[in-house]
Amino acid sequence: ENNGARENEKKNKNYKRFDSMVAKFHVWENLFAEEDTAISGKSKSHRRQEVLRGCFVGAKNKPLVDALRIVYADYSALRIAGDLIFKLMGKVVASRKRMIEKEMSNRK
Repeated sequence: ENNGARENEKKNKNYKRFDSMVAKFHVWENLFAEEDTAISGKSKSHRRQEVLRGCFVGAKNKPLVDALRIVYADYSALRIAGDLIFKLMGKVVASRKRMIEKEMSNRK
């Protein structure tokens, strides 16, 4: 009985974490809205931005989000991978924010 309650508590924590990541992708997308989507080259940065754009698209697909939410909550290996991808995408976003701030300060 106690194990079941603990398991549910753990899953609920994982669901909340996943939901917060999806919400963050919606916020982050605004930083890339004005960026030209036809970036040339295949640099590491470009590939990461392509992955990030895929995350933006995926975050809008409810059946995909629902399926990934279950997988994220139920499978620790995939949860670890999801956390790693989210962290990497956070670095891409941080880099974009720095670039925007630099552009803004250059306009002053």
